[in-house]
Formats: sequence, C-alpha cells, structure tokens
Amino acid sequence: MRDKIATLLFLFFTIFSFAQKDTIVNYLDKKKAAYVSQQDAYFKQLIISNSNSWNMIMYNQKGELLSNEQFSDYDLTKKYGEQKYYYTNGQLQLVKTYNTQSELNGEFQTFFDDGSKNFGGTYKN
Repeated sequence: MRDKIATLLFLFFTIFSFAQKDTIVNYLDKKKAAYVSQQDAYFKQLIISNSNSWNMIMYNQKGELLSNEQFSDYDLTKKYGEQKYYYTNGQLQLVKTYNTQSELNGEFQTFFDDGSKNFGGTYKN
C-alpha cells in the first residue's frame, strides 16, 4: 500500500512539474528601461515561458492591461505571432502579426477607444 501511495505521489508531482510554466515578474520605471522596486514601479511586466516561446504581458501601475506580445527569444527582441495592444480602459487598440523572421506579415487591425474598428490592412513581406 505504501508503495502505491509513493508511486501515485511521484506521478502527481512529475505531471504537475511538467505542466507548470515559468513566469518572471519585473517592475519597470517610467521609461521601461530599468528594474525598480514594486513600490516605485510604473509598469509590471510578466514574462511567461512556453516550451519554445515567451509571452510578455505588460500592465501599468494601476493594473490595467497594456499589451500581450509573443517572442521567440528570451531577450524579447524577436516578435512573432499575434501582438495585442490595449487602451487603459481595457479596449483593444491594435492587433498585428509577425512571422517567424520577426517581420510584420499578415493582417492588422486598429480600434478606437470605444472598441469600434478604425482601420486595418495586410502586411506582406
């Protein structure tokens, strides 16, 4: 009985550890250039590791979502996939797409701060 419980616990912790995603929390200054304490921060940056990509989510000091971007590198220099930017009222401001070479490629759409569509188009590289 003890062996069965130990085996079940081992399996549970093994599965749980593989299901976790690594998350890094950074607090940034007004220019998003330097790391500061949580009390002095103007921005909060969450960097979430997915198996072969990084998702960066940015909030302002009030906790309002500003952006949700995907990168193919840990240094957050190579954008790829869908990038979303938000107004401070929570409405979507801009959606654009990057290809695997970090080039704008695909549809983009901008929105007014009331949520209605502004203009859109397609990038082709």
